[in-house]
Amino acid sequence: MKKVALITFSLMISNLSKAGEVEVREHLQLIVPFLTTIENTEIVNPITVGNEASCDYSTIQGAIDAGADQVRITDKGVPYYENLVITDKTVSLKGNYANCQDASNNIESDVKAIIDGSQNNSVFWISTKNINMQYNAISHLIIQNGTAVNGGGIVISSHSNIFASLDNVELTSNVSSHSLGNGSAIYISSLGGDDYLAHLYVKDNLIANNSGGRSVISGSNQWTIAIDGNTTINNNMSRGINAGSYSKLTIFSPVTISGNQSDVNGGGLAINDKVDLYGKRMCEQGYCFGSNTQPISIINNTTTGNGGGIYIRNLSGPLDMHNVTFRGNQAALGGAFFIDSNNQGGSFVIDSSHFEANRADIGTIGWIVGSENQIYAPHDVTIQNAVITNNGKGGVGNYMDNYLFYIDTRSDLSLTYNTIVDNQVEGPLILANNGNTGVNTSVLTSIVDEPNDLFYGSLGSTFYAECLLMQNSNNLPIANHIIVGEPAFVDPAAGDYHLTNDSPAIDFCGLIVNEPSTDKDNVQRGFNYPLKPNVYGPYDLGAYELSDIIFADDFE
Repeated sequence: MKKVALITFSLMISNLSKAGEVEVREHLQLIVPFLTTIENTEIVNPITVGNEASCDYSTIQGAIDAGADQVRITDKGVPYYENLVITDKTVSLKGNYANCQDASNNIESDVKAIIDGSQNNSVFWISTKNINMQYNAISHLIIQNGTAVNGGGIVISSHSNIFASLDNVELTSNVSSHSLGNGSAIYISSLGGDDYLAHLYVKDNLIANNSGGRSVISGSNQWTIAIDGNTTINNNMSRGINAGSYSKLTIFSPVTISGNQSDVNGGGLAINDKVDLYGKRMCEQGYCFGSNTQPISIINNTTTGNGGGIYIRNLSGPLDMHNVTFRGNQAALGGAFFIDSNNQGGSFVIDSSHFEANRADIGTIGWIVGSENQIYAPHDVTIQNAVITNNGKGGVGNYMDNYLFYIDTRSDLSLTYNTIVDNQVEGPLILANNGNTGVNTSVLTSIVDEPNDLFYGSLGSTFYAECLLMQNSNNLPIANHIIVGEPAFVDPAAGDYHLTNDSPAIDFCGLIVNEPSTDKDNVQRGFNYPLKPNVYGPYDLGAYELSDIIFADDFE
């Protein structure tokens, strides 16, 4: 590969993440009416299940078949060994009752009844065939030991509209029985044509120790899933989620996807259609989802394929990730994420996120490759307000740790307001290849406290840099407003990369990008610190802006 002097290209980045917010809002507008209906539905025929004389039924299926609108299941000390079928029935199931007297009076407890599929079939088969709308709310249950090709724990199959919710449910030790199967824990599908007909809302679930097939949660055709609350998808022996074609998936903070091991692309997630990772709070019609104080966590996922954290392909629209922690993910290519050439182009925005301790042979954080097919738009990837630290181990151990980012074939990468520090990768931080097919890179308003060269590109690649505080500016192509020095972080040993008052990154740059208008802490950009003259303007470099709150604290 021949190193060349690279030309600059003009840019004024817009806040592409707003497109993601629109997608999230549209998803909530789709599911909130279902949640409202479930909440406002009067329970007129509750049926209790347990092994006491006062219980209405001894089996859950018997209560369902008897026409209950709510099945109240007691914790009888041993599992219910059943494979449940719910077809054309609106019914809810609750498992947090100590005995049937409490269940009759709707006195809830902290217990969870256990339903065991005996490795005989799916534990739940929920479907619609002959009705227009079906609601099924499942809460406070442990669902275990189901086995099926697709959906060892739960299958949701829809010929018409169906909405299911899982609240405080544990899915464990369920199996997809075929190597090409999907959804060892949950499988959702719709046969209803062009409209989204099958909908699932998951909140405060533990989905762990499931195995087999290609994913833990998956589906096919026209479905939506929203995952919320303290849901944890971890320690499964396949990738966590496969968001297939014609699907809509929204993940809210503080959901955690961790410790999953996959032998196909995507250790944590594989994304094929409309997906948003929304690590903040959003309210719609009185219902609130997500958290402003905790991130989505994608950590310690591993694949023998590509994309340790996330594998992305076949997208036809924007993808937004906000406030996501990628830590300790590992893959052959793309430790944190891999964006494949099969995507039809589009914008990818990763905002206010944290990348740490990810590893790969190539692209410890990301591998980005666009399609050579000119009918598709190039990939346009923006990473902003991110802390990127301690990725790679200098090639020691199982991975070569070449580069933070590898870019190839009709792809643009824009790094804006990032703090890049203490990574241990081999080679330059960014390698751009196959520049003759259009590979463009920009690094703006960032702190790059690394000994490595920042960029290396093949003939025809374009590179632009402006407003950087660097440890090493050697071999940097044409750039503007570069300073070499120490960033003066508050406590880097403890992972605090906020700026001290004497940092040269303060008030260094003018307004060269429209977005993001706030920093990683949601502090307004452009605070003019009064004790330091502007170098080129009032905008600080890196993920964090020195705020007026910090200034006020200094003088209390």
